Amino acid sequence: AANNWPLSAGDGLKTVYVRYADTAGNWSDPQAPGASDEIILDTAGVTGSILVNGGNAYANSENITLMLTYSDGSGAGCPLMEFSNNGLDWSGGGACNSPSAWTLTNPSADGARSVSVRYKDAAGNQTIYSDDIILDKTPASTGSIVIQNGVDTTTTASVTLALSCSDALSGCSEMKFNGGGGWSEPAPFATTAAYTLLTSNGTNTVIALFSDIAGNWTTATISDSIIHDNTIATGSLTIAGGSQYAIATSVTLTVSASDANGVTNMKFSNDGSTWSSPASYAT
Repeated sequence: AANNWPLSAGDGLKTVYVRYADTAGNWSDPQAPGASDEIILDTAGVTGSILVNGGNAYANSENITLMLTYSDGSGAGCPLMEFSNNGLDWSGGGACNSPSAWTLTNPSADGARSVSVRYKDAAGNQTIYSDDIILDKTPASTGSIVIQNGVDTTTTASVTLALSCSDALSGCSEMKFNGGGGWSEPAPFATTAAYTLLTSNGTNTVIALFSDIAGNWTTATISDSIIHDNTIATGSLTIAGGSQYAIATSVTLTVSASDANGVTNMKFSNDGSTWSSPASYAT
């Protein structure tokens, strides 16, 4: 027959004894074999935690990693754990282990997600813990690069890049560049950056990539070009068609100049130190 009996308070090993009396009033020995039984009282359940992708605020993939901790003070242990994306539908139970791979639902839509773990100990206690993360699979939406304030040419290989980046969800995080010699190491995003051109006396194109906090890199080509001209134009000057004498202060100058990247301006001097204002080059 079943009899209800209150165990003593406090989790742990409990022993219950029984004595029986016969019609003559003799009571059985409670220490006799079979006159007692033991059971572990475990009312506390498993304490633990769940951390999605190491605690990062954003994920760029629906495939995530769950870092788990669990402890059961009664000694009953954690033989089973289950996961859920909504707190209602739970995965099939598996042995407690960390880390564990998990897949978020609705991977085509960016936004907040919550993942829960339910621990079950050997006594049948259940405890639930949750953690949140934002799914962001969309690259930074816009960006730009302008070399040396947008001028067409530069006489130095050391230039300044003006940069912009915009990301609607997690925000811009990193940038890297390629001017023909391979990608630079990623650096924190900034609106300006120093850069050294690779090609001397020719056109240099610098490509920029921007990453958001979730780790998505831009896929569109974002670039700007500039001519690095480090050679000096060469040319000649002839006064009055090469005449030996001039009869007036106003003379005609015949000029000729060349440069690999073209000649744009010229200026003149009567003493080699004081110069006229630049004028457009013309022969």
